Amino acid sequence: MAKTIKFNLMLDGKPVRTIEELQENFCIDDILEFYQKRLLQKWLKVRGFDEYLKKVDAISEKKSAIVELIKIFELEKSEKEIKEAVYSLEFWQERKIELEEWNKKDHKIKDIIADYHKGYNVLKTKILENKEDMPFMKSAAKEIFDKYYEIFKIDFSYFFDEMKNSAPLILFAMMMQNKYRESRLFTDIYKKQLFNLIPQSIKEVKIQKHQEDTNHNWKKITNKTVIIKKIDNPSKQVKLKNQGKEYSSVEAINKIFESGFEFYSYASGDFVEYAEISVNKIPEIYKTFSGDTDKYWKDLEPKGRKFLILKIEPNNFIRNAGKSGEELNAEKINENFIILDGIDYKSNSNSDLLIYMEV
Repeated sequence: MAKTIKFNLMLDGKPVRTIEELQENFCIDDILEFYQKRLLQKWLKVRGFDEYLKKVDAISEKKSAIVELIKIFELEKSEKEIKEAVYSLEFWQERKIELEEWNKKDHKIKDIIADYHKGYNVLKTKILENKEDMPFMKSAAKEIFDKYYEIFKIDFSYFFDEMKNSAPLILFAMMMQNKYRESRLFTDIYKKQLFNLIPQSIKEVKIQKHQEDTNHNWKKITNKTVIIKKIDNPSKQVKLKNQGKEYSSVEAINKIFESGFEFYSYASGDFVEYAEISVNKIPEIYKTFSGDTDKYWKDLEPKGRKFLILKIEPNNFIRNAGKSGEELNAEKINENFIILDGIDYKSNSNSDLLIYMEV
């Protein structure tokens, strides 16, 4: 009897011999191509993975094939991750069909160049049409780099200016991908502008000043929601109080008091500057957290998931999940768009907001 000739699947550039290796190197583009060409089924057969082969052969609808394959090979993927994977795949398949149609035509060189520009401009239009769809933005960012990078480099400053006002999510999606980060297109100037696009949780209405010697008595200054901007303390005895809790002049700076505050002083030069604020709701596409962790590290997001850190307030700290000895502050995080593997967070403020996005 002739011996069965075995072969390896190449997934994500790596040879695969076992189901475990297939799970570890699972790439939706590769696995779907092998499935459609029946190489996956042949590999399962010659390797003796009969139970998996039966399940793969039972897939009936082509559109749901990748979803079924993810389930068959028992990949631990959330519904969100599966949706993004399918979205990306459908996105690429549509583009592939368009390219195949273009390739069938007998274009002259100038027509090919025109098609190249047209494809890039069509993609920019679609970005503007889907400006609140983050899965689409991630796929669009990948396609721009893979197919239109040469024209994108030339167009970058115009692209940035257009998108920062109309579809800023595409810029955040680009910062999630290493190829853009390594390209160095996003210089410090652009990063600063991008940082200013991060939604603000508070908006200052107007700055006011109260200066008085209260002769060691507490005086109610306002009942409105305010943020403390500055304290001048010649007497060295200025304190503020909010909901029965006292704060020293140092502790009170940048604090948000939702029900106003009381003022305590003992010199005519003592004063406090504060701004009335309105609190804005951050769109759900952004992840946020605020809370006092009592100066301990809080396990905020698990290791194994990547997050783009957008903004952290002064005097708070963040690190990769479980990475002992690492302590990143606002100076290291803000305007640098660092990507972390999981998140540990440390804060002594209930009001300070951490803003980040899942990659």
